[in-house]
Amino acid sequence: MARQDKEVSSCYMGCLATSGRKIERTIARIYDDALRPLGVKATQVSLLVHVGLMGPVAAKDLVPAMSIDQTTLSRNLEKLEAGGLVAIDEGDDRRTRPVSLTPAGRKLLREVRPVWERTQDRVRELLGADVAETLVLAAERLGRGT
Repeated sequence: MARQDKEVSSCYMGCLATSGRKIERTIARIYDDALRPLGVKATQVSLLVHVGLMGPVAAKDLVPAMSIDQTTLSRNLEKLEAGGLVAIDEGDDRRTRPVSLTPAGRKLLREVRPVWERTQDRVRELLGADVAETLVLAAERLGRGT
């Protein structure tokens, strides 16, 4: 039995997928904890920022920009629309309807900014500046390659 355990574990030691998920979950938890008093999660803030930068933008164009799947995007857009943070206008179908920030969405982003910046500083400190920069560069490189 011990031999099988070594064989199995050797396949996953240093696994980039496992390590990446662990990093993502841990960092997301830190941001979510910081943003909780504002009633928003890090994924929702990221979506608001993308809509603000790209908008009005077809929902389908947010999928590659954010490296998320359509289901996750739709679920988050529904929550943001219900909260009055984004507006989704008429289009040919749900994926092509233009999404834009509402005044409430812009106001929330202004409120989020100092919390986000403090949290960013905290995560950079936990990781170390060199590792934090490496993660940013790795995300950019992988984003271009997929």
